[in-house]
Amino acid sequence: MPADDSVASAQMLLTQVVAAIEEVQARRTTLEQRIATGEAEVRQTRQRLEDLERKRKARAVGAFINGDAIVESKIQVDDQRVRIITSIEGIETMDGQRRRAIEVQIARLDQRIRDDRSSLAATEPELAELNAARQMLQDKISSALDTTVDVPVGPTDIAVTAAAALGRRRSASALTAAGDLAGAAAATEAERRELERLAALVARPTPGAYNPDGTPKSIGPTPAVDPATLATRLLAEWSLMDDRRMTVMLFALQQVGKRYVWGGAGPDVYDCSGLVMRAWALAGVRLEHGSASQVASGPPVAVGEMIPGDLLGYGPGSNKHVTMYIGADRVVEAKGSAYGVIVNNARYADMDGAARMP
Repeated sequence: MPADDSVASAQMLLTQVVAAIEEVQARRTTLEQRIATGEAEVRQTRQRLEDLERKRKARAVGAFINGDAIVESKIQVDDQRVRIITSIEGIETMDGQRRRAIEVQIARLDQRIRDDRSSLAATEPELAELNAARQMLQDKISSALDTTVDVPVGPTDIAVTAAAALGRRRSASALTAAGDLAGAAAATEAERRELERLAALVARPTPGAYNPDGTPKSIGPTPAVDPATLATRLLAEWSLMDDRRMTVMLFALQQVGKRYVWGGAGPDVYDCSGLVMRAWALAGVRLEHGSASQVASGPPVAVGEMIPGDLLGYGPGSNKHVTMYIGADRVVEAKGSAYGVIVNNARYADMDGAARMP
């Protein structure tokens, strides 16, 4: 996936991948032809060796018969036998050299066939990887043009609740600045209630992902922890967040349910890095529109030490996907055209790395 997440870059990379696939397929065709030719040569050469052996046996039989006849006739026995033996020995010496040369030729052909078969086998994972890359790029490009997606129309309950919590937080800040402490306290209490509701929604077994009919969509295994415990963990982690991180997280959660379009950065559509870029921009952090550069922009952080707002990257150099940690082993992400922006379980096993945002 191109670092800048642009459709133009994807199309350029797709052209390169297709060319690489064609090169590998041409190489496979050449190897298959070499193997077939080599096997035909081996069959022909073995036939020559068998013909040579048949002639040797025929000479041996003939020499035996002729030798007996000479012995029986007693005519020039010694001279004739010597000539026969000398002739046979000379022929046998020449045939032995021919046999050895043919055997060497067969051994070389067999080795070449084994080498070609090994090279052919080595192209299989290479071709599979290239085909997977082509499929990914084609999916990414088509998603940018896709107008029919399997995500809800309109905001989800998570998005609505996150927007309400963010609104209460901003009201509390404005009222505090205006000196209305009672109003600020009321807004803060209202925010607390919204956050409790939000934590309960995020902690659901299939949080934030829905089918068009409104039923939850299965998006992978859920940790064997009950939602109430997860909600408590979320609230505990959120209580330690500063205003900037809370604003970033709530904004990202406010986008849950919106469509995924590659290269999208809001307000109505997002891709993975576009969501992260737009959310952190609210905190004054300028990030490039690319998962690899985003994860590289902050210091590494270990699993178990992440706090909401940190980024998880996937693929070599984190160049395929990025998600935002929101606490209690949950992330918010623009997952793909079949899901849109969702809340999901954090995936640590295939994670390339994680980064601490400032």
